Amino acid sequence: MSNVKVSVLVPIYNVEKYLPECLDSLKQQTLKEIEFICLDDGSTDSCSNILDKYADNDKRFVVVHKKNSGYGDTLNKGLNIAQGEYIGIVESDDFAASNMFEELYGFAKKFNVNIVKSLHYLYWDNKNVFPFDDMPFSVPRNKIIDPLINTDIFMIGATIWDSIYKSSFLRSENICFLTTPGASYQDTSFNFKALSKSGPIYFTSNRYLYYRQDNPQSSVKSVSMKKVMSNHIEFLEIEKFLNNNPSIERKVLDIYKKRKIKILIGNVLKIYDINEKMKYVSKISEEFKCCYQLYGFTYLNKKYQFLYFLVMHKVKYGFMIYDGLRKLRW
Repeated sequence: MSNVKVSVLVPIYNVEKYLPECLDSLKQQTLKEIEFICLDDGSTDSCSNILDKYADNDKRFVVVHKKNSGYGDTLNKGLNIAQGEYIGIVESDDFAASNMFEELYGFAKKFNVNIVKSLHYLYWDNKNVFPFDDMPFSVPRNKIIDPLINTDIFMIGATIWDSIYKSSFLRSENICFLTTPGASYQDTSFNFKALSKSGPIYFTSNRYLYYRQDNPQSSVKSVSMKKVMSNHIEFLEIEKFLNNNPSIERKVLDIYKKRKIKILIGNVLKIYDINEKMKYVSKISEEFKCCYQLYGFTYLNKKYQFLYFLVMHKVKYGFMIYDGLRKLRW
């Protein structure tokens, strides 16, 4: 397909329950010059057959069947073959509003930026929808932003699927995903490096992407300590990147350390087994003490300040009480 404005990458692994809804939302995109690169990472359910049917009926769907190699390697293969001027990513258990890529592309061209970022919805199978916004109020909405000046933008989650990225920018800066086998959270270093190198970006407060919360296989569910340690591989990559880019490091090192602490607290919350949780807390508590001496913790909300205290002092019974209350609330 020539003159593609946006290539949408869809990494897929054993999501037959949700895949048709995702693909239907792509099929209905109002942007005409678009391709959907569906990357089947060795699915063992019916995903392969579902993908082939969509490709047979709509030439905008490009299907790549491959052996399982993980999220990062799969997306890198998509980046390598994408023809679009811009790259978007949609997870295969999520879905997009029909105007998503037409509007994001319109902002990209209007403001001549390498990245356009938006907000998103949290979504559950019972049709509950929640308009989510974790962007700090210090970051202007519906404006052009320089991440190296408005550094608070680094405090948000690595939501690469509510954005588009200029392909030539990613390639010229060699921004791609780590390919660590079996690892998770491989959007973390990608997002950090992209924001650091992008120059001015455009941030719209519009919402287009529906981020599913009730897929039992998703990262929002309980995970092991081994899985959250994948995040630490991403941190090492970011720290290597900062060491190689001292002018960027001077501007974002403090905000990176604060963001890292917030991610680590999130990791603690994802580990439900109390013994696993405390093993992980023991690994990170010294870093919390060091960061507390540098920054305090007033940049965190009250809940995260409380959890920060529990991590710093390794208060096992505090976590047991907190997790018990959380279960009651569910």
